Amino acid sequence: VFPVSVDMLVWAGLYSLVGLAVWRLWRHYDTQWKTVRTALFLATVQYGLLIGWAVTATTVSPTYALGVLAITWWVSIATVAAFTRTDRWAPLLLLPYIIDLSITLYINYQAALF
Repeated sequence: VFPVSVDMLVWAGLYSLVGLAVWRLWRHYDTQWKTVRTALFLATVQYGLLIGWAVTATTVSPTYALGVLAITWWVSIATVAAFTRTDRWAPLLLLPYIIDLSITLYINYQAALF
């Protein structure tokens, strides 16, 4: 377990990278607006699911939260794939977030088991 200050720094770093990836994607909006719009839609759905996971994990049960988080993980992978079609570096900036999400999925799996 990390101290709260370390956890806050990690999340700030992760979301800074995500913001940079979205900015890189947004720069292509004029020339590839359909692809960019799809990628941004997936990213929005992903964050909506992440909020749903947080609510489910704290109020319902770890088992339901695991299901929501698994769907979030798959939508995140689809988001990375959509970012790949527009910018070469943007999906690489999302990899630390995917790794963190994978670790969270494993921890939630352990919580759902016990």
